Amino acid sequence: MQSELGAWSTDVNITRRGVDWRRKSKTPAVNSNPSTRKSSCDRALARSCKDWYQLLELCALFRTLIADLDGMYDPASYNDRLLLGLKGTMSEAELHVIKQRMLQGALQKARRGELVTKAPIGYVRSAAGEVQLDPDEEVQSFVKLV
Repeated sequence: MQSELGAWSTDVNITRRGVDWRRKSKTPAVNSNPSTRKSSCDRALARSCKDWYQLLELCALFRTLIADLDGMYDPASYNDRLLLGLKGTMSEAELHVIKQRMLQGALQKARRGELVTKAPIGYVRSAAGEVQLDPDEEVQSFVKLV
């Protein structure tokens, strides 16, 4: 089974019927790696999901299955295509929610005076956290020109 499916994750739970169908049909499969993917729509693909839908289109065209922790899907099948589309949309929405939470956390830190950002070019942070001119005299001369 490993040679047929390529680098197959051992913790992927696929129904027996799906594996048997896969073996008989010799259909190639795209497998989602649980260690790098949180859901069906990859983080890189989930930025706009445009690439995700293109991948679904290609998999449907070439009769390639898509497998993840929940099962195996045939993008050429209407129901599977619908489910994969929903998973992609939910993953994209999840990224926006995470981004909003991170922004809100940074704003809360800023309100409390705990937000630490990088020092501007030509400046360094001291051990106490204060912003000071870079000790390099050449850098200081460029900063004074600006």
